[in-house]
Amino acid sequence: MTTDALGNVYLAGVTDSPSGIASGGFQNTCGGWQDAFLVKFSATGGRLWATYYGGMGDEYCYSSASDATCNIYLGGY
Repeated sequence: MTTDALGNVYLAGVTDSPSGIASGGFQNTCGGWQDAFLVKFSATGGRLWATYYGGMGDEYCYSSASDATCNIYLGGY
């Protein structure tokens, strides 16, 4: 879990769920068997958007970080 300079909260991880994750994000469909995901919540806890990251192979996200200008970085493979 990561927070940005505005207090937004980001939750990142890996899922094999083809539904129920993404809404309004960069990649709204699961690309393969397991994909990384990123979900953004407002500072008050409201879900803002979520996205998958991945192609036909398995992609994993193990860590996340933000910088002073609210860019989010994911670590994994």
